[in-house]
Amino acid sequence: MATVVLIRGLMRDKRHWSEFAHLLQKRVPNGGKVISLDILGNGDFVHCKSPLNIDEYAKELLLRLRRMTSDDCYLVGLSMGGMVALQMASLEPQPECTVRDGKIKGLAVLNTSAANLSPWYQRFQIGAVFSAFRRRVKAPKSSLLEATIIALTSVTQKNNLRLALKWTQYRAKIHTRFTNVLRQLWACWQFNCPAVIGVPITLVSGLEDKLVNPDCSQKLARHYRSKLIEFDYAGHDLSLDCPEKLCQQLIESFFAKP
Repeated sequence: MATVVLIRGLMRDKRHWSEFAHLLQKRVPNGGKVISLDILGNGDFVHCKSPLNIDEYAKELLLRLRRMTSDDCYLVGLSMGGMVALQMASLEPQPECTVRDGKIKGLAVLNTSAANLSPWYQRFQIGAVFSAFRRRVKAPKSSLLEATIIALTSVTQKNNLRLALKWTQYRAKIHTRFTNVLRQLWACWQFNCPAVIGVPITLVSGLEDKLVNPDCSQKLARHYRSKLIEFDYAGHDLSLDCPEKLCQQLIESFFAKP
Protein backbone atom coordinates (compact mmCIF):
# COMPACT_ATOMS: atom_id res chain seq x y z
CA MET A 1 0.00 0.00 0.00
CA ALA A 2 1.19 3.51 -0.80
CA THR A 3 0.50 6.98 0.55
CA VAL A 4 0.35 10.10 -1.61
CA VAL A 5 1.46 13.17 0.35
CA LEU A 6 0.19 16.60 -0.72
CA ILE A 7 2.32 19.62 0.24
CA ARG A 8 1.35 23.24 -0.38
CA GLY A 9 3.59 26.22 0.15
CA LEU A 10 3.69 29.95 0.79
CA MET A 11 0.84 31.10 3.05
CA ARG A 12 -1.31 28.10 2.10
CA ASP A 13 -2.33 24.99 4.04
CA LYS A 14 -4.09 21.69 3.45
CA ARG A 15 -7.52 23.34 3.36
CA HIS A 16 -6.55 25.02 0.10
CA TRP A 17 -6.37 21.70 -1.73
CA SER A 18 -10.17 22.04 -1.63
CA GLU A 19 -11.82 19.03 -3.23
CA PHE A 20 -8.69 17.91 -5.03
CA ALA A 21 -7.51 15.65 -2.20
CA HIS A 22 -10.86 13.80 -2.18
CA LEU A 23 -10.80 13.50 -5.95
CA LEU A 24 -7.32 12.01 -5.89
CA GLN A 25 -8.21 9.64 -3.03
CA LYS A 26 -10.91 8.06 -5.20
CA ARG A 27 -8.31 7.18 -7.83
CA VAL A 28 -5.41 5.87 -5.76
CA PRO A 29 -5.26 2.11 -6.40
CA ASN A 30 -4.95 -0.87 -4.03
CA GLY A 31 -6.30 0.81 -0.93
CA GLY A 32 -3.70 3.55 -0.91
CA LYS A 33 -4.40 6.82 0.84
CA VAL A 34 -3.93 10.54 0.33
CA ILE A 35 -2.80 12.81 3.16
CA SER A 36 -2.11 16.55 3.23
CA LEU A 37 0.65 17.95 5.42
CA ASP A 38 1.21 21.58 6.40
CA ILE A 39 4.68 23.09 6.53
CA LEU A 40 5.90 24.92 9.62
CA GLY A 41 4.13 28.25 10.03
CA ASN A 42 1.00 27.30 8.09
CA GLY A 43 -2.28 25.55 8.89
CA ASP A 44 -1.97 23.10 11.79
CA PHE A 45 1.44 24.60 12.54
CA VAL A 46 0.49 28.26 12.25
CA HIS A 47 1.90 29.05 15.70
CA CYS A 48 5.35 27.68 14.82
CA LYS A 49 8.12 29.87 13.49
CA SER A 50 8.77 29.25 9.80
CA PRO A 51 12.39 28.27 9.08
CA LEU A 52 14.55 30.45 6.87
CA ASN A 53 15.67 27.63 4.59
CA ILE A 54 13.90 24.83 2.75
CA ASP A 55 16.12 22.14 4.26
CA GLU A 56 14.62 22.68 7.71
CA TYR A 57 11.06 22.42 6.40
CA ALA A 58 11.99 19.18 4.62
CA LYS A 59 13.68 17.55 7.61
CA GLU A 60 10.80 18.37 9.94
CA LEU A 61 8.21 17.13 7.46
CA LEU A 62 10.09 13.89 6.84
CA LEU A 63 10.32 13.15 10.54
CA ARG A 64 6.62 13.92 10.99
CA LEU A 65 5.74 11.67 8.06
CA ARG A 66 7.93 8.95 9.55
CA ARG A 67 5.81 9.00 12.69
CA MET A 68 2.58 8.79 10.72
CA THR A 69 3.07 5.97 8.26
CA SER A 70 5.30 3.06 7.28
CA ASP A 71 3.97 3.05 3.71
CA ASP A 72 5.95 3.83 0.62
CA CYS A 73 5.21 7.46 -0.18
CA TYR A 74 4.79 9.62 -3.25
CA LEU A 75 5.18 13.37 -2.78
CA VAL A 76 3.18 16.04 -4.58
CA GLY A 77 4.44 19.58 -3.99
CA LEU A 78 2.93 22.78 -5.34
CA SER A 79 5.18 25.84 -5.68
CA MET A 80 7.10 26.18 -2.39
CA GLY A 81 5.71 22.74 -1.55
CA GLY A 82 7.58 21.44 -4.59
CA MET A 83 10.83 22.84 -3.21
CA VAL A 84 10.17 21.06 0.08
CA ALA A 85 9.35 17.81 -1.77
CA LEU A 86 12.59 17.98 -3.77
CA GLN A 87 14.59 18.51 -0.61
CA MET A 88 12.77 15.68 1.17
CA ALA A 89 13.61 13.32 -1.67
CA SER A 90 17.27 14.35 -1.55
CA LEU A 91 17.37 13.58 2.20
CA GLU A 92 15.58 10.25 1.93
CA PRO A 93 18.69 8.00 1.89
CA GLN A 94 19.67 9.30 5.33
CA PRO A 95 18.46 6.75 7.95
CA GLU A 96 17.12 9.39 10.32
CA CYS A 97 14.97 10.84 7.55
CA THR A 98 13.67 7.64 5.96
CA VAL A 99 9.93 7.08 6.34
CA ARG A 100 10.12 4.10 8.71
CA ASP A 101 10.23 0.89 6.68
CA GLY A 102 8.80 2.61 3.63
CA LYS A 103 10.57 4.85 1.17
CA ILE A 104 9.86 7.86 -0.97
CA LYS A 105 9.17 6.22 -4.31
CA GLY A 106 8.60 9.27 -6.48
CA LEU A 107 7.49 12.86 -6.59
CA ALA A 108 5.55 15.32 -8.69
CA VAL A 109 6.65 18.95 -8.59
CA LEU A 110 4.08 21.51 -9.69
CA ASN A 111 5.00 25.02 -10.88
CA THR A 112 8.19 25.19 -8.86
CA SER A 113 11.47 27.05 -9.35
CA ALA A 114 15.03 27.11 -8.07
CA ALA A 115 17.46 29.99 -7.60
CA ASN A 116 20.37 28.07 -9.14
CA LEU A 117 18.43 27.53 -12.37
CA SER A 118 16.18 30.56 -12.91
CA PRO A 119 16.51 34.34 -12.37
CA TRP A 120 14.44 36.00 -9.64
CA TYR A 121 12.17 37.83 -12.08
CA GLN A 122 10.98 34.50 -13.51
CA ARG A 123 10.55 32.90 -10.11
CA PHE A 124 8.27 35.64 -8.77
CA GLN A 125 6.65 37.82 -11.41
CA ILE A 126 5.80 40.81 -9.27
CA GLY A 127 3.88 42.66 -12.00
CA ALA A 128 1.29 39.89 -12.05
CA VAL A 129 0.43 40.61 -8.42
CA PHE A 130 -0.72 44.15 -9.25
CA SER A 131 -2.67 42.89 -12.25
CA ALA A 132 -4.38 40.27 -10.08
CA PHE A 133 -5.27 42.93 -7.52
CA ARG A 134 -7.10 44.89 -10.20
CA ARG A 135 -8.86 41.78 -11.59
CA ARG A 136 -9.86 40.25 -8.26
CA VAL A 137 -13.44 39.44 -7.29
CA LYS A 138 -14.85 42.46 -5.50
CA ALA A 139 -17.41 41.78 -2.78
CA PRO A 140 -17.92 43.36 0.66
CA LYS A 141 -17.42 40.09 2.57
CA SER A 142 -14.51 38.83 0.51
CA SER A 143 -10.94 39.22 1.76
CA LEU A 144 -8.98 41.49 -0.56
CA LEU A 145 -5.90 39.31 -0.09
CA GLU A 146 -7.64 35.99 -0.74
CA ALA A 147 -9.45 37.33 -3.79
CA THR A 148 -6.14 38.62 -5.15
CA ILE A 149 -4.43 35.28 -4.54
CA ILE A 150 -7.15 33.45 -6.48
CA ALA A 151 -6.93 35.93 -9.35
CA LEU A 152 -3.14 35.53 -9.35
CA THR A 153 -2.96 31.74 -9.19
CA SER A 154 -6.00 30.53 -11.14
CA VAL A 155 -7.17 30.92 -14.71
CA THR A 156 -10.52 29.17 -14.43
CA GLN A 157 -11.55 30.24 -10.91
CA LYS A 158 -10.39 33.86 -10.84
CA ASN A 159 -13.99 35.14 -10.84
CA ASN A 160 -15.36 32.52 -8.46
CA LEU A 161 -16.99 34.51 -5.67
CA ARG A 162 -17.99 31.38 -3.74
CA LEU A 163 -14.36 30.25 -3.64
CA ALA A 164 -13.18 33.72 -2.55
CA LEU A 165 -15.69 33.70 0.30
CA LYS A 166 -14.68 30.17 1.29
CA TRP A 167 -11.01 31.13 1.46
CA THR A 168 -11.99 34.28 3.34
CA GLN A 169 -13.58 32.05 5.97
CA TYR A 170 -10.43 29.95 6.11
CA ARG A 171 -8.40 33.10 6.70
CA ALA A 172 -10.74 34.27 9.48
CA LYS A 173 -10.16 31.00 11.37
CA ILE A 174 -6.44 30.51 10.76
CA HIS A 175 -3.95 32.41 8.67
CA THR A 176 -0.18 32.63 8.36
CA ARG A 177 1.43 35.40 10.38
CA PHE A 178 3.09 38.16 8.37
CA THR A 179 6.49 37.45 9.89
CA ASN A 180 6.21 33.84 8.77
CA VAL A 181 5.22 34.93 5.26
CA LEU A 182 8.46 36.92 5.09
CA ARG A 183 10.48 33.99 6.43
CA GLN A 184 8.91 31.63 3.87
CA LEU A 185 9.63 34.10 1.07
CA TRP A 186 13.26 34.24 2.13
CA ALA A 187 13.50 30.44 2.20
CA CYS A 188 12.05 30.25 -1.32
CA TRP A 189 14.25 33.07 -2.55
CA GLN A 190 17.49 31.27 -1.70
CA PHE A 191 16.43 27.71 -2.53
CA ASN A 192 18.86 25.82 -4.74
CA CYS A 193 17.52 22.53 -6.02
CA PRO A 194 19.51 19.41 -5.04
CA ALA A 195 22.05 18.26 -7.60
CA VAL A 196 20.72 14.72 -7.68
CA ILE A 197 17.40 13.11 -6.75
CA GLY A 198 17.41 9.33 -6.43
CA VAL A 199 13.73 8.76 -7.27
CA PRO A 200 11.62 9.42 -10.38
CA ILE A 201 10.45 13.02 -10.77
CA THR A 202 7.56 14.37 -12.81
CA LEU A 203 7.51 18.11 -13.44
CA VAL A 204 4.08 19.64 -14.06
CA SER A 205 3.56 23.18 -15.30
CA GLY A 206 0.62 25.44 -16.11
CA LEU A 207 1.43 27.39 -19.25
CA GLU A 208 -0.80 30.26 -18.10
CA ASP A 209 1.02 30.58 -14.77
CA LYS A 210 1.28 34.32 -14.06
CA LEU A 211 3.22 33.98 -10.80
CA VAL A 212 6.06 31.61 -11.75
CA ASN A 213 7.24 31.60 -15.35
CA PRO A 214 6.71 28.13 -16.91
CA ASP A 215 10.33 28.30 -18.08
CA CYS A 216 11.30 27.52 -14.47
CA SER A 217 9.70 24.06 -14.73
CA GLN A 218 11.37 23.50 -18.09
CA LYS A 219 14.77 24.19 -16.53
CA LEU A 220 14.06 21.83 -13.65
CA ALA A 221 13.04 19.12 -16.13
CA ARG A 222 16.27 19.58 -18.07
CA HIS A 223 18.31 19.62 -14.86
CA TYR A 224 16.89 16.29 -13.68
CA ARG A 225 16.36 14.88 -17.19
CA SER A 226 12.81 14.22 -16.13
CA LYS A 227 9.39 14.16 -17.70
CA LEU A 228 7.65 17.53 -18.07
CA ILE A 229 3.86 17.73 -18.37
CA GLU A 230 2.46 21.07 -19.52
CA PHE A 231 -1.22 22.01 -19.21
CA ASP A 232 -2.33 24.60 -21.75
CA TYR A 233 -5.16 26.39 -19.97
CA ALA A 234 -3.97 26.34 -16.38
CA GLY A 235 -2.30 28.77 -14.02
CA HIS A 236 -0.21 28.41 -10.89
CA ASP A 237 -2.71 26.44 -8.80
CA LEU A 238 -3.20 23.36 -10.95
CA SER A 239 -5.43 21.74 -8.34
CA LEU A 240 -7.97 24.51 -9.00
CA ASP A 241 -7.62 24.86 -12.76
CA CYS A 242 -7.38 21.25 -13.92
CA PRO A 243 -8.10 18.86 -11.02
CA GLU A 244 -9.26 15.95 -13.17
CA LYS A 245 -6.31 16.13 -15.55
CA LEU A 246 -3.88 16.55 -12.68
CA CYS A 247 -5.31 13.52 -10.86
CA GLN A 248 -5.02 11.43 -13.99
CA GLN A 249 -1.44 12.52 -14.54
CA LEU A 250 -0.40 11.79 -10.96
CA ILE A 251 -1.94 8.32 -11.01
CA GLU A 252 -0.21 7.53 -14.31
CA SER A 253 3.13 8.87 -13.10
CA PHE A 254 3.07 7.05 -9.75
CA PHE A 255 1.17 3.84 -10.37
CA ALA A 256 1.22 2.99 -14.09
CA LYS A 257 3.08 -0.23 -14.81
CA PRO A 258 6.26 0.25 -16.89
